[in-house]
This record gives sequence, C-alpha cells and structure tokens, in this order.
Amino acid sequence: RQGVRIAILGLVTENTPRVTLPQNVAHLDFPDAATVANQWIPRLVPDQADLVVLLSHIGGFVDRDTGEIEGHMVDLAERVTGEAAVVGGHTHRQVHGVMDDGTVLLEAGSSGRWVARADLVWDPTLRSVTSATTEMVTVFADSIEAHAEVARMVASYRTEVAPVLDEVLGEAGAELWASRDECPMGNLVSDVQRDAADVDFAFQNPGGVRASIGEGTIRFSDVYKVMPFDNTIVTATLTGAEVRTLLEEAVGDGSFLHVAGLRYAVDYDRPRGSRVTSLTRSDCEALVPAADYTVAYNNFMGQGGDSLPVVTYRDDEYDTGVLIRDAMADWIRKRGTPVVAEVE
Repeated sequence: RQGVRIAILGLVTENTPRVTLPQNVAHLDFPDAATVANQWIPRLVPDQADLVVLLSHIGGFVDRDTGEIEGHMVDLAERVTGEAAVVGGHTHRQVHGVMDDGTVLLEAGSSGRWVARADLVWDPTLRSVTSATTEMVTVFADSIEAHAEVARMVASYRTEVAPVLDEVLGEAGAELWASRDECPMGNLVSDVQRDAADVDFAFQNPGGVRASIGEGTIRFSDVYKVMPFDNTIVTATLTGAEVRTLLEEAVGDGSFLHVAGLRYAVDYDRPRGSRVTSLTRSDCEALVPAADYTVAYNNFMGQGGDSLPVVTYRDDEYDTGVLIRDAMADWIRKRGTPVVAEVE
C-alpha cells in the first residue's frame, strides 16, 4: 500500500480443537502462535515485506476499570518480535489501541457491526513505523451500497431455500434470549435434547447456543440461527458421581453447562473440583452417586469439545444422528401453545 509492502500472517488459537468439532481438525496441528510468528517474520522482512500484520483468531478485551487492553492478543503481541499490528478475533470484543512498543491492536467485535481502523506512518529511511492511530467505526446498513453481483447471488440462494427457512413452526410467548450465561434459550435447547432422547438429564455447552428468538412467530430460519452447527444428539449413561464430575469439569474454567432435569449451584471462589455446592434432580431429589442415569449432550462435547473428559469418546455413547436444530424444530411444531422458557 502506497509503496509499502505489507505481509499478512495468519494465525489461529492453539485451543481450536477445544472450540470446534474435533473430528474436523483431527488431521491438523495447532502449534503455539507466537512461536510460529517468530519463525516466519524473519523470513518475510526485509526480503519480501516491509512490515508484518498478524491476522489472528486470538482475541482480547478492554478492562472496564482501567481501560487497558488485556487477554491472549496482548500476550501474543508481547511474545512476538517485529510485527506492526495484531488483528484479533474470537472474543467478539471491540478492541483498538497502540501498545507502549508501538504495536497496534485491533479487534472489531463481531457480525460485521464495526470496522476497526489503524493508520500507520511508515518512515522509509528508518524502515519502521514511527506512529499509529486507531479507531472503531460503527457500520450502518444504509451507509454501504450493496455489491450488485453479490446481492443477486444471495437473492438467488435465498429463493432456493425459502420454502425451508420460511416455514412457520409456532409462536414465542416471550423473547427467548440467549447469552453465554444462564439464559432461557440455553434451558430450552437442553429441554429439547432431553425430550428428543427420552433421558434423565441433558447438557448443553453455552458456546453452542448462538442466537435469541424474539417474541412472536418462530420460523425455521430462527431455529437455524440458534443452532447453526450440525451438532447431533449423543446419549450415554453416567453415574451420579460422573454427573457431578462433568459439571465440575465445566465450571473449573469459569464456565458452566445448561442443563435439563437437574438443578445445581456453583461457587466459583472455591477450589477447582469442589465448586458445585449443590446438585439435585429438578424435583429436588438428591442424585445417588453410584446410581446410573441416562443423559444426552451434543457430539461436540462427546468428541472433546470444551475439554469435558467425562463425556469424551465414552465406550457407551450413542450418536443418534438427530440434528439438534431439527429436534428443536419438531419440538416447537408439536408444542401447540406459545413457547416460553425461563432462567431456572
């Protein structure tokens, strides 16, 4: 750009096998991103490029109290030598700023709602960036003219799938909102799996619930947004002790699991392995540690996603082949009354 040769070096988090369906990446290695960057930058600069931008799926966040940028993106930038900027992702946060050493950090939220911009001043004599500024630009739909060819392509595809996506399944009696915390949609998805598999308990990882559904008409397209992945329902049998262990594994990293058929409480201030402070069935009956219970969860969890060893490649697990979104659509069709879900 303007006579300056810019190399774009792509990097992805080494935790990828944990956050995607493991079978899809089993043939790939995910080495430490900083190590890879430090190997490649000397190969690129100065022979093939003047500066390097790290384009990564490694994110950060801004501390609400201090305003400082933190997270894995910062760790990457601090451990790499010679990069001009780090563009991140994965955390879906708005991040922009310049580190003390001059490295630019950018992450533009998610879903195309923002564009992160950086302006770098390059000194050809010093062969380095001498200053940089950053900003976050909000994207408004009416501020961008649609690309005519792309718009025609999208419209043709939309016409083809309209009979499926536009099917009316039922009604939502209130907003079924979703978040990475306890939410009505997470409980609904868990209930759907429990009902479809006819088991005692069901579990759903928060990251697999991707959208809310507003009050009113529910179409298949709404369900698809909630469950865009081709995750299937897996069943197995766990003892009461294993159910507790599964929940402890989930909350050990500060996360949790949506559940159906269960009630549990967590104290994140307690040591890992002892954070589940209470655990009962929905009717408040205690679980028997040695008793067997039938359970359902998705194949992402069953193949090692989110690092939950208790349900990873169990000998007794059975993949039903039923897509969770299809089970959810059937559940809503058969409901007959407006769908309502609450935080339990």
